[in-house]
Amino acid sequence: MTHFTFLAAAAVLGTITLAQAQTATYNVKVPFAFSAGSETLPAGQYRLSIDETRHVTLADPDGGLRYLPLAIPAHSSGKAPVLVFNLYGDSYFLHAVKNVRGGGLTWLPSEREKEFAKSAAARSVPVPVGGAE
Repeated sequence: MTHFTFLAAAAVLGTITLAQAQTATYNVKVPFAFSAGSETLPAGQYRLSIDETRHVTLADPDGGLRYLPLAIPAHSSGKAPVLVFNLYGDSYFLHAVKNVRGGGLTWLPSEREKEFAKSAAARSVPVPVGGAE
């Protein structure tokens, strides 16, 4: 009986580990340079990965990974995944990702974005995201 209990516990732990490790990955082409967290990134093709704990990474074509600050869950009512940028003048800031993992995620503004917000109102700019891999 002890052997069976050990196998059952191992199976449960293995299932929990697999569920926690699931990551949704999307491709997105961003047509402009933008700020994400404390980094400024060039226009280009990116791979956006979101795990179940809301950790988000962006990978550029050269394979460089950029880890974004922990995102906050946000309501999302559309169907197609989209990145949303705040635009101040000619400066873009990653603001949210919508319609992924059954909802959306948003980031608090960086100190740099807060400075831009003092002198101009933000315009929301959506960028479509390719399907999940």
